[in-house]
Amino acid sequence: GDSGVVRLAHSALNHSQTVDDTDAIYDSKLKLNNTSATVDWHPGGNSFFLSAGAVATSNKIDVVGVTNSGRFDIGNGSYTAAQVGSLRGSVEAGNGIAPYAGIGFGHPVDDGGRFTLLFDLGVILTGTPKVGLAATCGATVPQATCAQIQADVQREIGELREEVNQLEVWPVINLGFAFRF
Repeated sequence: GDSGVVRLAHSALNHSQTVDDTDAIYDSKLKLNNTSATVDWHPGGNSFFLSAGAVATSNKIDVVGVTNSGRFDIGNGSYTAAQVGSLRGSVEAGNGIAPYAGIGFGHPVDDGGRFTLLFDLGVILTGTPKVGLAATCGATVPQATCAQIQADVQREIGELREEVNQLEVWPVINLGFAFRF
């Protein structure tokens, strides 16, 4: 007959790369950190399963603006490195606790042997990502120029939001094994 399994899991990954999806260029650091609790339903008791649960996620991308030939391209403006002291921000998952749904193959408590391979595909519904970005103006920058830099930072935040809205749904691929004592 049908059977069910409760699974607890943790996954983490750090990855750095340079991105230029908007006019600006960023050095980015992706930090994935997820702890999940799922219930796997095995119809007919076989290895195929449907999975549902929740994920505590603190997924985040930290970004630091990088000059392009000595200039920062932000929003509609282009500024020297002296005008923009720094450009930093982050993109975070919209929900700290997010629903998970998936399908997979493998049964960790199967009577077939001591080792079992597990594989599942799913999605974490993280919600609309939170985007933050801030620039500091150089010490000698006139107030009007600094105000324009800040306005362009707001435009850049809008462009970043358009780029990261696809992150409302995080794809998941899990490969694991179970050992039966």
